[in-house]
Amino acid sequence: MLTKKLLLILPMLALIGCSGGLSYAVKNYRGVKPQRFLYADENWRIFDKPSENRLMITPSFGTAMKGGAKTGMAFGLAGHQSDPENKFKTAAMMFVKEKSSTCKIIGGKLIVMPQYEYTYEC
Repeated sequence: MLTKKLLLILPMLALIGCSGGLSYAVKNYRGVKPQRFLYADENWRIFDKPSENRLMITPSFGTAMKGGAKTGMAFGLAGHQSDPENKFKTAAMMFVKEKSSTCKIIGGKLIVMPQYEYTYEC
């Protein structure tokens, strides 16, 4: 009985967590035009808010689909990094470095997979 309740509650909690991240992204990045950024042969979409020294980064739709197909074809065994945030943070760092060589990432967090937000200073 307890197992059945947990099986019903856990997916609902996961959805609530995702909706929180999605609503955060919409609230904080509505109207920000994404910039395409190529790094490490992958296309990224970056929603930059220079007046607030923060950005949201996500892989382009095509890059995300390629990664999903690769993972699916390998039955989930490929395409996973031990530290997936590192890839996003490095791409975000290279983006801000293009603004100025003195720019650097000073903080970051997962909004909802695959979207991260980073703060920076220049």
